Amino acid sequence: MRMTFRSIVTGGVAIMIAMTGVSPTVAASSPSGAGAVAWASGKMKPGFGRHYNRWAANPAITPAIGSARDDLPRIYRSGDHRVRSATSPSTRSYGSGPTDVYLVGDSMTAQWYEPLASIGARRGWRLHPRTRSATPFVFTPMGSTLSDRRYARKVLAQIERDKPEIVIMSTASPVSSGGIRDAYRRLKAAGVKKVIVIADIPKPAKSEPRAYQGIPRCLATARRLQRDARTYCAFGRRGTKDWDGDTTAAMREAVAGTQMSFISMNRLINYPAATGRTTSPPVIGNVIVLRDRTHLTNTFARSARPHLEYKLRRAGAFSI
Repeated sequence: MRMTFRSIVTGGVAIMIAMTGVSPTVAASSPSGAGAVAWASGKMKPGFGRHYNRWAANPAITPAIGSARDDLPRIYRSGDHRVRSATSPSTRSYGSGPTDVYLVGDSMTAQWYEPLASIGARRGWRLHPRTRSATPFVFTPMGSTLSDRRYARKVLAQIERDKPEIVIMSTASPVSSGGIRDAYRRLKAAGVKKVIVIADIPKPAKSEPRAYQGIPRCLATARRLQRDARTYCAFGRRGTKDWDGDTTAAMREAVAGTQMSFISMNRLINYPAATGRTTSPPVIGNVIVLRDRTHLTNTFARSARPHLEYKLRRAGAFSI
């Protein structure tokens, strides 16, 4: 289904609403429609940025600044997303559809679990979360430890047994394009029909010390000092690897010339018109983007569901 967009004006602010059968009122206020969906069209004008200076003190911000750090996908609470010290992956699955979908890699994959679960519930997916913190799904030394590779082999053994139709992977670890291609060859040999790689996300650099300490902490400081959060906590300067995620270049290189599909959600995060500058905004559509300095808030990830579903459709994830 092709998404169309409608422009509405409220309080002098233009908002782009994705028309996917959801009313503009719901899209503007609910976690499934706020935030990222406001930017899905890419037509927002830079003038919108002048309203950002009220965001740090805006009670409508979600999640609350003080609790944003704990705004996690539910697979953290269930333990299906493993901590770094875990030696074995989860064996649980969610959903009862006929299409098995494995989620592998590190927290860059795990942060997309909730929108993927929402999409999967309607698309007949059975999700198998097999992620572990700071653990890329690779079998080569670059960017991984011996523990990482042992964990990846255990995940691969499950994949070889279950033969899922789709594997979705991402990572922020400094892996090589060759390592990603090697993992892809192993997945194809295991009978996986579709491998989808999701880009690493923009994040603050050390040269951006206020944002680097964590976006919620920076927003709390901006609120206390009554500073413009748009500029005070902006991050990911254009032209640097932080603009498109540390590992994204290797992913793009790995996918080229293969049957892997590549998805980037970064245009929603760092679209320069959001601030009228060449940095990413800390808050979009009253939704805090990052829960620390490296991960999306679960609320923002959920708000990106319509755009993620559109990208998955274009990648052929629903036609297997």
